[in-house]
Amino acid sequence: MEEKLWRMIEPALATDGYEIADLEFASGQRGGTLRLYLDHPDRPITLEDCEQVSRNLGTLLDVEDPIDRSYSLEVSSPGINRPLRQPKHWKRFVGQPCKVKTSIPLDDQRNFKGTLASFDDEDQCISLETDRGLVRIRLDQIRKAGLDLNLEDIIAKQPKK
Repeated sequence: MEEKLWRMIEPALATDGYEIADLEFASGQRGGTLRLYLDHPDRPITLEDCEQVSRNLGTLLDVEDPIDRSYSLEVSSPGINRPLRQPKHWKRFVGQPCKVKTSIPLDDQRNFKGTLASFDDEDQCISLETDRGLVRIRLDQIRKAGLDLNLEDIIAKQPKK
């Protein structure tokens, strides 16, 4: 269902310059929750962005009716440690620290932490510089991944006024 929703929502967001950072549908006893993590390649996401997208998507979802039960829609920013899911996400954040959890062990390890060294579009894999050296991981081996930024480091890099 998430892939179907992604394919339906992504073009609607693209017309206003937004991207999907992540999307998930969680079922519950009283229906479900559709969570959309919104991003913009050129600027941070604001509360106003979330409100606007929520209104626009609410209308689209009411018309298309892709979910066969009651649900609520939540729209938010992905936060500083945003998920990395699509090739364009990996390309955009080369050089940034990230964490990766694989679906299968690679050299007896599933959890990796390091700097995203590169993304290979042809092979659909990333190279991660870890304390154990360079690790190549195919996108289809990744269970979960996201940036691993430290708020204190971000603040320290801001220009002094």
